[in-house]
Amino acid sequence: MDGAMGACAPNMRAIGGISHGDAQACGPIVDLRCPAEAVRRAVAALRFGPDPSFEFPADRDDVAAALARHVADAALAADMADIRARAARLKLRFARIVGPGCKFFHVDVVDLRAITTYAGGGTEYVEDGDVDRAALGCGDNRRIVPDPTKVKRLPLYAVGFFSGEADPARAGRGHVHRSPPASPRAPRLVFVVDRALDADA
Repeated sequence: MDGAMGACAPNMRAIGGISHGDAQACGPIVDLRCPAEAVRRAVAALRFGPDPSFEFPADRDDVAAALARHVADAALAADMADIRARAARLKLRFARIVGPGCKFFHVDVVDLRAITTYAGGGTEYVEDGDVDRAALGCGDNRRIVPDPTKVKRLPLYAVGFFSGEADPARAGRGHVHRSPPASPRAPRLVFVVDRALDADA
């Protein structure tokens, strides 16, 4: 499986925002990041213990302050605020996943979704030419992706920008992805920023 990188790597692309033109790529745009050691320590502390999950609307200017209220560690809150700034804004979600999650390959019903995995397996995805879109929704990953060697995985801390069904530039061609397995002994920590075309989406 490609992309299962543990070490930090230089940015493939510096992303200060993403446009619909960018979303024409056959796979998600990936920004590889190397967060500070303080962020890594905070992630290690959150992976086990009380559930750190939260979700709230982010279509306001005080997101950094709101994150600081939800995330006790200042370095981790600042890192999340930086990710949010790259993907416009609508809703933020941070979750510890201990089960199958979205285990089938699918396309999200959003305009744009930015996904960062802080711990556990990174989001798995496939490019356009490697997907049988007619099989989406069938509940069988082997039919959706006939060749499992084509599955790629986001590295830890990378930000993957996934276009969804609501993106007019990729109507019917949103980026196909899924959550890898997780368990109470091997949980995932995932941060998600969603953007939609209108405030009611």
